[in-house]
Amino acid sequence: MASSFGQMVVLFDRTGRPEIAATLYGAATNNPLADLNVGLAEAVDHVRSVLNADTFDTCVRAGAAMTITEAVHYARHHIDNAR
Repeated sequence: MASSFGQMVVLFDRTGRPEIAATLYGAATNNPLADLNVGLAEAVDHVRSVLNADTFDTCVRAGAAMTITEAVHYARHHIDNAR
């Protein structure tokens, strides 16, 4: 699941939704395998530069506090909205 969240971080960064990307990054941080996603480090650096530090940290904490079920629902909601 963390790998999927990592891919969504890259997607939401590229589509101009940094808060969503930062929140999903927080959800992905619960599993170190997320760091293996191509482009993730660059996306996180970009999101961090776009958001102020407080907003980025707040989003990451919110994502990290989510259960896997909550994170999946969050991701699906935002994927549906992006369509």
